[in-house]
Amino acid sequence: MGEPILVLEDDVRFCEHFLDAIDEICASSLPFVRLYCMDKKRERFVKRIGNTHYHWSLKNTNGTQGYYLTPRAARAFLRFGVWDSPVDVQMEFVARHKIDNIIYKPFPIAESADAATTTIASRFSAPASVGFCLRLLRPFYRAAVQLKRAVFKLFYRPPEMK
Repeated sequence: MGEPILVLEDDVRFCEHFLDAIDEICASSLPFVRLYCMDKKRERFVKRIGNTHYHWSLKNTNGTQGYYLTPRAARAFLRFGVWDSPVDVQMEFVARHKIDNIIYKPFPIAESADAATTTIASRFSAPASVGFCLRLLRPFYRAAVQLKRAVFKLFYRPPEMK
């Protein structure tokens, strides 16, 4: 395809400024822009980029209700054939794929009233089929991931808007 795409879940609603926001995002050179994030408690970790509508974060802000994705960002995300986290967490893992986690504010989309209920069965429970060895290694893997993120954050430079 070779063109940027807009990915939207079916249970979002469009805000008044949706089309203006999409025009602005398409005119930018940003490879990945989130149109919404769920975790409002982490708002203090979301930093504004200059005097723009764009913000960046190295923390998980959760939610893939809508985002703008270029082929470059898609290739970077797909380079890792095995994902060990939910999609939103994987896309926020800047230390892994080097694609900035950019959030557009004010959000051009919002959750609809129907979004409060999930149809994902056992969403928050670990699968029973996980073997003993994997359960034993999980804390070490998580520690290695956290170490990688910590080292990355030491040298990270937030994006600048031109």
